[in-house]
Amino acid sequence: MRRIIAASFILFHITAFAGRGATLVIDNATKEYLTVKSVSSSCVIGQEQINTTIGSVNVANIYLEASNDILKGCSYSTSKGEVELYSAKGDFIARTSYSISNTGTNAWVSSQGANFVTNSYAHNTYDRGSDKDLIVINVTPADKNIQEYANWMGNMKDQLQNKSLSTLVLPGTHDSLTNDLSTSLCEADPDSAWYKKFGMGFAKAQYLDMSQQLNRGIRYFDIRLCHQNGKNYISHTLLSKKSFEASLMQLDSFLNEHPKEMVILDLQHIYGYDKNSLSTLLDFIQVKFDGRIISYDKFNPSSKLADIWNSNFGSNLIVILPDTELAQEIIKNPKYSFAWPRNTINSPWPNTTNTGELINKNSQYLENRSFDSFFVNQLQLTPDGDFITKNLSYSLERMAYESLDKVYQWQWNNLQSGKLNILMRDWSDGYDGTILAIEANKVNREL
Repeated sequence: MRRIIAASFILFHITAFAGRGATLVIDNATKEYLTVKSVSSSCVIGQEQINTTIGSVNVANIYLEASNDILKGCSYSTSKGEVELYSAKGDFIARTSYSISNTGTNAWVSSQGANFVTNSYAHNTYDRGSDKDLIVINVTPADKNIQEYANWMGNMKDQLQNKSLSTLVLPGTHDSLTNDLSTSLCEADPDSAWYKKFGMGFAKAQYLDMSQQLNRGIRYFDIRLCHQNGKNYISHTLLSKKSFEASLMQLDSFLNEHPKEMVILDLQHIYGYDKNSLSTLLDFIQVKFDGRIISYDKFNPSSKLADIWNSNFGSNLIVILPDTELAQEIIKNPKYSFAWPRNTINSPWPNTTNTGELINKNSQYLENRSFDSFFVNQLQLTPDGDFITKNLSYSLERMAYESLDKVYQWQWNNLQSGKLNILMRDWSDGYDGTILAIEANKVNREL
C-alpha cells in the first residue's frame, strides 16, 4: 500500500492491493471543514482510511478494494459500505452508500441534511481489471446561501475597488457552456471529422448552465461558437441544443439584478463565421447589453474597478474577440470599438494529460506573467487522440476529478502570491472557484 499525504492539506492516495478497486473522491467545495466517517463496511479493504477531516475547498482521494477472501465470507459481490459526512460543528451532511464488485462500482446518497447539497455517483471503466473506477462524493453549499456567491463582488466592493482588472481574481470555467450539447457536429470545426467517434464524454466540459454558473460566482466564460444554419451555437465540436442567444438572455437577467458583478465573455474560438454573421452577433450583444458593456475604447486591463463603477459608461460586461483575421478586421470598425482585442489577454495552454506537468507549467506561466493584460491559468487536462483511443471509458469529468486534489492544492499554495487573475478548469461546481477567489482578492499585490 502506498500513501501520499500532501503537506497542509489531507489528500489521500491509497493505491495498492491486488483485487478490484475504486478511488473514493470526496470533493469539499464549501468554506467548511468536513469530518468523514466510515459507518459500515463489508469486505472492503482500506475503509479505515475514510475516517478523516477535509479542509475548505479540498479533496480526499481514498483507495478502496473489494475483498475476495472466501475464507472470511467475502466475494466481490459482497463488498460494500457507507460513508457519513459532518460539518465542523457536528451537523449531519449526508450518508453515501457504495458497492464495488467485479461487474461494476455504484454509489448513491442514501440520506441528506438541509445545510449542504451532496451528490454521489460512480465512474466505471470498461476494463474491470484496471482498478480505475471512481466513487465521487461532491459537497456544495445549500441553495439558500446562493446570494452570498451570486453577489460576491458587490459584497466585496470596498476591497475590490482599488484593484485593476489584471489583478482582480476571477473564477472561470473552460468550455463554459457545454452543459447541453447535442450529437450534431460543428461542420466548420477542424476536429469534427474524428471527434464524434468518441462521444459526449470528451466534449462536455461543464454541467451547469450560464445562470447556474453566474449564481455560484463564475465571472469568466471561455466560449467556443459555431455559426451553422444561420444560428449561433456553443460548440466543443458538438453543437449545443440551445442557441448562444439563450445563454445571453440568462446573462442579461443576472446583470440586471447584480449591477456590481463584472463578467468576461472570452470568445476564444469561432467557427463558420463570415463578416456579416459576426457583425450581426456583435450587434445583438451591443443592443442587449447597452449601457453595461465595459468598452475597450474607454478602459484597459490596468483600469481600476472604482473607475469603471464610477463612470457613466458600462460596468458589467467585457467581450473579448479571438485572434483571427476576421475578428481583427471587424474590430477596426468604430461601431465595434467596445470589443477587446486578443492581445489584452494571455491564456497559455498547458496541453497535457499529465497532472504533474499541468501544475508545473501553470507555475511557470504564473511566475512570468505580465500585469499589462488579463492572465488565465488553465487548470484542465487536455486529452489528445491517442489518449482518447486508449481510454474510451474516460471523460473530461473523470479527468477533472483525477487531477482535482493537485489543482486545489496549487491554487491554495498561490493564494498569497498576488499574481492570480483568472482561474478556469473543467467540470467546475462554481462554488469552489468563487470561495478561492474571495480569499485571493483579500491579498493586495505589492507594486
